[in-house]
Amino acid sequence: MIESGEVESISDLARRLRLDSSFVAKTIRLAALAPDIIEAIFDGQEPDGLSLKSMRRDIPLSWHDQRVELGAPHVSR
Repeated sequence: MIESGEVESISDLARRLRLDSSFVAKTIRLAALAPDIIEAIFDGQEPDGLSLKSMRRDIPLSWHDQRVELGAPHVSR
């Protein structure tokens, strides 16, 4: 909705979805996860202790830093 211009901001999106804007902002950050972390999660191979709650905190944008912080070593495929 943001990318298409249907809503102009996270606040607008939150209002439209009837969700707290903080929740929406934290959830949107998950779109910036490293592809190998996403794939590991889909494959059920996520690092021990990794949870949605832990991923909603401030996650670095750098994929390398994400792997370090979340305990997900880079996986070459």
